[in-house]
Amino acid sequence: MEDVKSNIAKNITELRKSKKWTQVELAEKLNYTDKAISKWERGESTPDVEVLYMMSQLFGVTIDYFFHSDSSENLKKYLLPKSIMQKRIAQICLIITAVIFVSVAIFVYQTIKDVANARKYWVAFIVAVPISCIVLFIAMKKEKNYRFLPLVGSVFVWSSLASIYLYFLVNNENVWIIFLIGLPLQVALLIGGFLRK
Repeated sequence: MEDVKSNIAKNITELRKSKKWTQVELAEKLNYTDKAISKWERGESTPDVEVLYMMSQLFGVTIDYFFHSDSSENLKKYLLPKSIMQKRIAQICLIITAVIFVSVAIFVYQTIKDVANARKYWVAFIVAVPISCIVLFIAMKKEKNYRFLPLVGSVFVWSSLASIYLYFLVNNENVWIIFLIGLPLQVALLIGGFLRK
């Protein structure tokens, strides 16, 4: 049993170092503490199967990788098919493309329907940005990749406010004050990002 523990410890350490991540960064991605990662890497304890599965997805290797002493020498044997990673990225890109397509369709339809007021419908393109941010947010939460969450949150907040502002601006209403809502939201996102670290 000791060999399995030491293999798991060695392989977790090698995978983490290959990505140039600290124990804290790996812990963040797995939603664990850096102390737990440290114990796993020293062989004092082993992660459960669910965590090994999450790590296998994170590093792009099979679960089998963690149990063998020759894993790093035979890495190709244990790599997940690239098609899985590519499929996830393609799905996100496809959804964002669909969002953009819908915004273009709305713009074209409204412009044809109401030629006199065509100027105001270009805001549909701006609205596609916060919707795309929601798609990225969901994908990042699903993959437990929290690194760019504050950035996506910031883009979401400001693009949402810009969409509202531009919509009312086209209708000649003075609504610049709406951007004041973004300030406390931005501060909250920054604080949340620091607390997560």
